[in-house]
Amino acid sequence: MNVAGSSGAAGGQASISSQLGANLGFGSQMSGLNQQYTGLTAQASAFSGQADLFGQVAGLGFGLAGRSKQIGNISQEIFG
Repeated sequence: MNVAGSSGAAGGQASISSQLGANLGFGSQMSGLNQQYTGLTAQASAFSGQADLFGQVAGLGFGLAGRSKQIGNISQEIFG
């Protein structure tokens, strides 16, 4: 009986094939997760930029509110 025709060799070949399929599936899954991570990282960066912008707008608003008396006095001088 030759080795290639033995049931042990067939079982070993099936095991290797199964392991290869599992490894390929894992690699594909990791690639998908990596793509998700990249997309979410870009989204987080965009949201961070928006938060910075809104923080600056809020700071400007609070700065104007803090000077409302001065602004009122100037508008009185201009418009009587």
